[in-house]
Amino acid sequence: MYSLTEYIADKLCEVTVKGLRDKQSTVNQLYPLYPERVKAVERKGGIRLADINGDVWHFKCHSGTKDGVWYDVHLKFKGLAGVITKGGKDVKLWKKGMSGIDLNKLSIYVMENAGVQIVCDCPSDLYSGFHYLRSQSSVDAKYTEPEERSPVKRNPGKYGIECKHLGVVMSAVPFYLGTLAKFLKANYGELIGKVEKSLLAKRVKK
Repeated sequence: MYSLTEYIADKLCEVTVKGLRDKQSTVNQLYPLYPERVKAVERKGGIRLADINGDVWHFKCHSGTKDGVWYDVHLKFKGLAGVITKGGKDVKLWKKGMSGIDLNKLSIYVMENAGVQIVCDCPSDLYSGFHYLRSQSSVDAKYTEPEERSPVKRNPGKYGIECKHLGVVMSAVPFYLGTLAKFLKANYGELIGKVEKSLLAKRVKK
């Protein structure tokens, strides 16, 4: 059963990884060469996961234009307790024989359903208005303090939601499912165990 805290956290998950991708689909109207810019980042050095602190993942992303220049990208998963509790009740996410929740399946569920907040410290992410667009209450995807200045000059059409570095990171996040599974076990193992016991107890009663 949801606790009030978990319920509220789940309701606060405004935008998922897929939601960000959908909102990013208009970025080519601001930057027609955006796909090429993303490829340039990948060619120069791509990304690497620097560390994980709580529910915040810190990536280093190479500049697409300057050698040896790396930007800091932070991704925060929101409301994980609520998402895990909800997903863990779905028997399709369990191992065969109902021996426990399959962490790989749970990771896919979390990736698709957990809310996310992101930020990059490159100039483009701020001055192209992406900080502002992610700060909107209907999106709530700006990690750290919200930005209140609208991009009236550089992005008056309010296209996109991510700089090219965030674009590279968010496209690569699904490839970190194994890392996410280990993270969930290490940080949410106790909660996962409670969800397992709760569902098994209900099945026994039936």
